Amino acid sequence: MIVRKLGDKVEVEGTVPARCSLSGFKVKIVLEGVRIVDGKCECGSYPCQHISKLYVRYMRYKNENKVKFG
Repeated sequence: MIVRKLGDKVEVEGTVPARCSLSGFKVKIVLEGVRIVDGKCECGSYPCQHISKLYVRYMRYKNENKVKFG
């Protein structure tokens, strides 16, 4: 998972496992506070379950203070 700070927004990029793909899908979300402002997924739809999976994973890491901005 790659986390970047974009001013007052946070961009999170990562690969999310999926039943419909062997290698998973690459997902990118942009957060403003705790809200998802924008997102993109390789599956082609927005919003999708892959975006919410990455969001939950990011929030879990954030609450455990493991997030480092790169």
